[in-house]
Amino acid sequence: MELSLPACLTGTPQGLVSLVGLRDYPQIMEHFRAENRSLDRVPLHFMPEDKLEWPQLKAKRSNYEWFIPKGILKRNWMTKHLWQIPSVVVIFMELDWSGPNFLEKKAECASRVQSVRSTLAGRATKLAVVLIQNAAANPVDEGVATEKAASVCSECELSARSLFVLPVKDDNLSGYILRLETAFYELSQNYYHQEIRGIKAHRDHLNKTTHLYLFVRHQFKAGFLNELKRDFHAAYKHYGQAYSLLMEVRATDTNIMEVKTVAGFISYKICKLGFRLNLPRDAISQFRKHMDIFQQKVGMEALVFEHKGWQSKQSEYFADVFKEAIMNGLPAIQTQHPGLYYQQAAQFAIGRREVAEELCSNLAAYPQPDPLASKDSLEFYGQRPWRPGKVALEAPDMDIENTGIQALLHHEKEQVQHSEIIIALLEKSIEQFSVYKSPRSQSHLRVTMAEELKSAQRYKESLDLLHEVMNHYRAEGWRPLLDAVLSLAVKCAFLLADVSEYVRLSLDLASVESAVGEDEKARIMQNVANILEENHPKVPAAEPGLTSKAERAAVGEATRKWAERLAKAGELDPIVVDLGQNPSAIQCKTLFVSSSCKADERVTFEVFVLNGGPAPLPLSKVDVITSNSNYKLNWSGFELVEPKRTFEKRFSFLPQEEDVNRSVQVKKVNMTIGHPVNSLQVVLSCAKSVKVKKENPFLANFIIPPKPKVVMPLSGDEVDGANFAIDLIEEVSTVHIKQRDPLVSMKLDYTSPVMVGEWFQIKILLHNHEVDSKAQGLEVFAALVEAHDPLIADTTRLTFDPKANDQEDLKTPSTDDKTFQDPLIKRLGDLNVDGQDSISLYVKASTTGFRGVTITTKYSVSVGDPLANCQSQISETLKLETIEPFQLDYSIQSIRMNTIKKVFTDETFLLCPQVKSITHHGIAILDSNVDIRPPMQLFNPTPSQLSQTNLYHHSIGQELYPLIVRRENLLSGLDVQELVVGKYTLKWCREGNEAQPHLASTTSFELPTVPVHLSSIFVSCDHPAFGRARSPFTLTYNLFNRTEKVQEYTLTIETSEAFMMSGNKQLSLKVFPMRTHSLSYILYPLVAGDNVTLPTLRLSSARVAQVQDANEVLDRLLPKTIVILPKTRVEEGSKAVDGVDSGEAFFDHVDVVSVKNGPFVMGAKLKAAS
Repeated sequence: MELSLPACLTGTPQGLVSLVGLRDYPQIMEHFRAENRSLDRVPLHFMPEDKLEWPQLKAKRSNYEWFIPKGILKRNWMTKHLWQIPSVVVIFMELDWSGPNFLEKKAECASRVQSVRSTLAGRATKLAVVLIQNAAANPVDEGVATEKAASVCSECELSARSLFVLPVKDDNLSGYILRLETAFYELSQNYYHQEIRGIKAHRDHLNKTTHLYLFVRHQFKAGFLNELKRDFHAAYKHYGQAYSLLMEVRATDTNIMEVKTVAGFISYKICKLGFRLNLPRDAISQFRKHMDIFQQKVGMEALVFEHKGWQSKQSEYFADVFKEAIMNGLPAIQTQHPGLYYQQAAQFAIGRREVAEELCSNLAAYPQPDPLASKDSLEFYGQRPWRPGKVALEAPDMDIENTGIQALLHHEKEQVQHSEIIIALLEKSIEQFSVYKSPRSQSHLRVTMAEELKSAQRYKESLDLLHEVMNHYRAEGWRPLLDAVLSLAVKCAFLLADVSEYVRLSLDLASVESAVGEDEKARIMQNVANILEENHPKVPAAEPGLTSKAERAAVGEATRKWAERLAKAGELDPIVVDLGQNPSAIQCKTLFVSSSCKADERVTFEVFVLNGGPAPLPLSKVDVITSNSNYKLNWSGFELVEPKRTFEKRFSFLPQEEDVNRSVQVKKVNMTIGHPVNSLQVVLSCAKSVKVKKENPFLANFIIPPKPKVVMPLSGDEVDGANFAIDLIEEVSTVHIKQRDPLVSMKLDYTSPVMVGEWFQIKILLHNHEVDSKAQGLEVFAALVEAHDPLIADTTRLTFDPKANDQEDLKTPSTDDKTFQDPLIKRLGDLNVDGQDSISLYVKASTTGFRGVTITTKYSVSVGDPLANCQSQISETLKLETIEPFQLDYSIQSIRMNTIKKVFTDETFLLCPQVKSITHHGIAILDSNVDIRPPMQLFNPTPSQLSQTNLYHHSIGQELYPLIVRRENLLSGLDVQELVVGKYTLKWCREGNEAQPHLASTTSFELPTVPVHLSSIFVSCDHPAFGRARSPFTLTYNLFNRTEKVQEYTLTIETSEAFMMSGNKQLSLKVFPMRTHSLSYILYPLVAGDNVTLPTLRLSSARVAQVQDANEVLDRLLPKTIVILPKTRVEEGSKAVDGVDSGEAFFDHVDVVSVKNGPFVMGAKLKAAS
């Protein structure tokens, strides 16, 4: 019985090329080996051949008139064309064009070609010759090579297209071999094309009346040869025609197996090529049509299992082809994928097993002689070994036919492992359903697979598989399906004699939520009660449904194992049964009296155990396991819980210190059932968890009725005059332990907001109001709320001792820093009753924003009887705003106090920093300084002008610093350079903290850059500090040339109406390098005033190369006005004092100095006239 497809059919056909003469050239043969060939190479199979032995060519039939075919498809034909008859024979010969024995080698080559041609015996196999040459060692002229190649072709009777040259010493050997392969491929295609034409030529000699088998055979051969030719469209067409012709064959009981076998071959080829040609719909349609056609063509009733097996194999092979197509890029969907066909194959295999069990139940001895002895030597596929080549409507000998059927039945019963076949198919199907996300189908297939594993007596594997299914059905609420799976699992646990699994599954199946009947529940619980009986435990009764012959034998073996284990029940350790959170006939619920409790109060909770079975439950121990293993909560004794009644036990404990502000949860309740002496004890482990209700958003708009509850009464005790049920108890398995109410008060004293850079003080005041105990181990904790945020943690510091952190620098914000600040701890020791204490916390921030600071005070007191330490804590979180204390503004001024945008070398200018307080706190300025960066420098040392000054909201403090940039200090000779001024620093503290130097803060401001220009000319003016009306004074202009070139100017004076002037008003002058030229004028003031306009000096350059505008320098450096005092008018008859004017008398003690360029301070001591 041939159900599997032969390897020659399932593989991808490739043209066969024989290579002759490569024994001495392994390096060339390596390139042709299949394991060294990539997928992009031509599809040929190369085989070394040295014996020159091929199958003999049959004599061609000239007339088919009296020929009757004995079968459809010969077994050796595909193998012969794949592995034995080459399409091309390639002869390799070493022959150089310039070799000394060229003629001898040529004759040898011709002899070898003739020898190969004779062994082929008239076959159309193509011949080719490859001349192996050392082209690099023996180069020849191209014309000579062409002439000698023609002579070789003539000698060997070959066409020029069949002669090739292979230079073995060339570096590009692989490239030459690729070209050879392409040429061989063309020759191979020509061969298969001729073979196909020869097969088609037989068509004219055939008729469908007597030669229908040959029509099918020839179309199949044409399709197969087209595959070898790589013409898949033509192959697909010929296979389709072969299938259509096969359907015209009359199927009888004698030839039905041969027809189905060949039909399976052809349908497999059609489906495989359909997927390859991107015709998946046609392939699927072909398979469905194929299965529909042969669904009712069963054959003999005694061999129905054979038909089922054939259907299973057909579905499996189609699924394999479908899967291969998907791996090659064909898309599949959830409703059409290989898993469906693997599942179909498994269903046919299950039908095969069922039919085989029925037909093979009563068999006689195996017939002799063996009717199947020649099954491996048959000439045609699908024929019976006891009547090979017999084509008739009825069996020629019914006795021999019946003997052969009996041999097939024996073979089916003894050698076919049905369960292994079914399990393998189901595994493949489950794998595919998993890929295409079909969990429900996977669960259904797992149940089917578990049943097969049970039939194969692999109970442990079946039980493990069912666990996954039970979890899925339980999660989705499929209770009827879950009960069916539980029933199967109980059978496996019974046959396995696994006490733990049997008890757990039985309790689950007999639970209140189970949909099985009450009689069934009573039977299940009675089996559990039999196991737990005192002194003489009983073996549980066999599960119903185990009625087959194999199952009855397995029940007997399981009963023996149960008896052995229960006989030693008193000596065994308690068997642990993990109920998890699944329903059970024995239910357990925990109920805390209160959902929360304080640390100095006892926690009380109750445990309820319900016996939902029909027999009394012997309960001997209850252990409660909580999240804190230090609590020892257990009860030992013996209690016989009546059916449908509840056992109740109350526990209490005092919370431990580590559970304060945490939840204590009941993790598990272990209930030991069984009699204490001479009985099997079973520990039922019931897990508890915090239930979180999950809302389904898709069901928000639907009204779903509640599930009906089966109410079971508790004990006979009444609560408020009414019996209540365990299902009405809302289970509370978690209690939150709150801290004891603290009686120590904490007060925080601070003045916000916080200023950037300061040590902000928070004063913590503690007062103990405890009545009976002092506060022990008083600790104060301080931590940043945003300690996990590097942008906050890196820029904020907390400390109880700012002196120790005074030199610590705050980091700039960085998101790469993974280290966080730990909370600060300050231990204060004990605080007596009504005692007080205080401590200061300091906060320092380097950036603005909000900071959250949590301050916690912890302590413990002795409470209870006996005394126990109980911890209390007070916590308060502050949200502190951090602001900048100052706003800095600055300006650059000339010595004339005019704001300027640029400065010049060797000219003094003024830096004017202006500090504005933007906080409501009073700020004490302790010191200030400016750090000037070279080449800029201070003109002279200048002390702080804001030291010992207090700033209030919106008050402004201003300083002046004279600066200069000397030309010789510049590093670059550019005319304009951007120079950084430096840094301005303030040392300050909050008003009132001047006496605490460790609280002083330092704030630095980076000063901006200033453009510095090279100065080519400098001008100064010498004149008195003030003048007097109608009193002349001298005005001198000094021009200094700072360049290394002579400067030529034309000087003009624009007069002023306020003065009469003596001196040159227009003049041409030269100023030599690094020299000074002075001009003096006598001015006679005509009017008095505090801003009398002076005459204006103007210079025009006589040289174009002088780039700096001289008038711009004059406007910047020279004064424009002067103070002129009025002349004093004395009364008539009076005389001037000492012969001088009264004005002179008034200012005789005034120190008058000439004003020159540079910082100055005008000092005058005024003295009243006597």
